[in-house]
Amino acid sequence: MTALPEVRSARRRAVAGPGWAIRSASTEDLDRLVELENRCFTYDRLSRRSFRHFLTTDTAACLVAERAGQLSGYALVL
Repeated sequence: MTALPEVRSARRRAVAGPGWAIRSASTEDLDRLVELENRCFTYDRLSRRSFRHFLTTDTAACLVAERAGQLSGYALVL
């Protein structure tokens, strides 16, 4: 199965302003995504394995929000 064109094009775009950015996540963000997930949720957390799968599949899109170089959130679209 291949991803919809809208999902693929969303992975290429980045939006930024003074001190913040929203961009496509990559496997380089894996450690920070897991750390944020564990800080924010007590139950029903996404595992490192799940994040890795979502970051490398064509059927999901993950965007990250950064402020002052720190990961401050993510959006995962399946």
